Amino acid sequence: MKGDASVGPGGEGGAEAATGDGGSTSPDGGGTSPDGGSSSEGGAPVGNTSSAASWFPSTMYFNQPIDTAPVDSNSGTIISTWVSNGGWGDGHIQIDFSLDVYYADSTSLRVPFTQNSNLALPDSDVPTTIPIAPNLTAANPAPGFECVAGGSTTCDDCHYLVVDPPNHQLIEVYGATTDGTSFSTSTQPTGCGRSAAIWDFDKSYPGNLRGDVCSSADASGAIMAPVLFTVEEVAAGHIDHAIRFILPNAAIQYQQYVRPATHGTGGSAWAMTNGVPYGARFRLKSSFDTSTFTASAQVVLAAMKKYGIILQDGGTIALTAKSDAFSTLKWANYLGSHDLEGPQPTDFEMVDATYGSDMEPSSTLHSFTSYTCVRNP
Repeated sequence: MKGDASVGPGGEGGAEAATGDGGSTSPDGGGTSPDGGSSSEGGAPVGNTSSAASWFPSTMYFNQPIDTAPVDSNSGTIISTWVSNGGWGDGHIQIDFSLDVYYADSTSLRVPFTQNSNLALPDSDVPTTIPIAPNLTAANPAPGFECVAGGSTTCDDCHYLVVDPPNHQLIEVYGATTDGTSFSTSTQPTGCGRSAAIWDFDKSYPGNLRGDVCSSADASGAIMAPVLFTVEEVAAGHIDHAIRFILPNAAIQYQQYVRPATHGTGGSAWAMTNGVPYGARFRLKSSFDTSTFTASAQVVLAAMKKYGIILQDGGTIALTAKSDAFSTLKWANYLGSHDLEGPQPTDFEMVDATYGSDMEPSSTLHSFTSYTCVRNP
């Protein structure tokens, strides 16, 4: 989750609380296809409200299996350091169910986006308008969507993620707030870096996505919504994309990242040598025995073996699932916040994969000393 405002958007803030009953779809998924697989006029898949990943091409990094990818040559060293630096946050895998995704349609209310001084530039895109969820106001914030009304004394770790099919894009905002008639990033307290990223369904992204040393709604600069797993996916018995995970800052490598990340963070609390870099992708070893886990937990573990987990932010609660606040299906009937306890860092291996239209390998470590984003066209 975000937090270190001194280095721009990124780093560890408070992880969203694991509620144990969060989960899946959106408040208003009307107008979207109930099943993926067909194509729109723009060439991108016609997705569904079960997964934001379904709106992007199969060539996008999170939609590509890595079960046969080679093991990164630094895997053993990095995992050993990860363990030495404390392993998972709180010592085990836990699930945060609080983050939601809104699916807009042609009837959604679209309000002007107001740029303020806390918006990180040039990292951020500046949308003209943003579709907002029904009844979303400062006085009545929808769960999982925005910062507390009026801000707070801390850098609120709050995101607004909206799939916008009519415009073939995903908009992700960190530090989001609205009064129901306009939309902006929170200005309270001062000094908190905020960001907004627009992801085009139809674009063929290079390995460095929107640009090097460029943040997004996640500290790694990567995409959030498509790597949140949902209760609909678990109920269907398969998750067909990579999964977002986070680690405490002490385990994350200082000022270095690998693809698909484009941004890193750093400070005295970060790992100085052989830490886990943002963008590192791990797969659960094929030999890991999942037979003692619940059927729903096995669905998630199977995805970890086939698509892997990608380090995207800093915090304590390792995994992020999409909230079920506006879903018919409820997490309480499928998965609890502690149901994936068991796998240790040593049960994973870091893979060496290639990313983007330029097929850049993830084994290339990108170092930086200046937080100057260089945007791609």
